[in-house]
Amino acid sequence: MKKSGLIITALASLLTIASASAASSQSSYHLRGEPPSGSKIPSVAATAPLPFDTRYVALSASHKALIKSAYESMGSNDTPPFPQHGLKQVYQPVIDANSNIGATGDLVLIADVNQYGFVETITVKASPAKDLTVKAEEALRNTRFDPATCNGQPCRMTFPVKISFQ
Repeated sequence: MKKSGLIITALASLLTIASASAASSQSSYHLRGEPPSGSKIPSVAATAPLPFDTRYVALSASHKALIKSAYESMGSNDTPPFPQHGLKQVYQPVIDANSNIGATGDLVLIADVNQYGFVETITVKASPAKDLTVKAEEALRNTRFDPATCNGQPCRMTFPVKISFQ
């Protein structure tokens, strides 16, 4: 199977995840993939400046500020929708699926998350492969979100995801 580099961008091109070979001067977090053939040690499938397995409420103030800055107008009492168990819920299934599919190109989706934390609609802006789109939509629909808050009250808001497979 051909090994490809991976860049994932979420939350309006803010969260960037690059292939394991990319150097980073800031703290980085890893999402593990399948072990390479002949090894039991999982490979690093992606790295990012945000942890993959942390809830929004448990993120540091700087991580929250990083995420909130991706939204056009978000007040101090506002929060974006965020996967209840962290970003891994959305990204791991898509990364795993593409290890079999081998698509290259951009996958861009916008999930509309209601005030109860459920994805109601998903708009596909771009996709390198139909099978990958189906897996990404499935991952988003199976993910329960902490709903966004507007002025302290639960509200509807989008959760943008961009994944670039190279």
